Amino acid sequence: MFITKKRLIINFVFIFLIGSITSYFGYNLKTDHSFLILSIAGLTIGYSILIPIKLLAEYLSAKE
Repeated sequence: MFITKKRLIINFVFIFLIGSITSYFGYNLKTDHSFLILSIAGLTIGYSILIPIKLLAEYLSAKE
């Protein structure tokens, strides 16, 4: 599969938005599950940052 910079940016934005929306709902819920939802949101935001960096490293190494 060929990885482009456009695809990396779309990947980051899409997953980051999912994490942000989940985080928003986690902060606004007043239930016992809000901490769990916030944990999942934090993991999603971290994943949205980590994966594009790994894909960019693969893209740059394949380019050489």
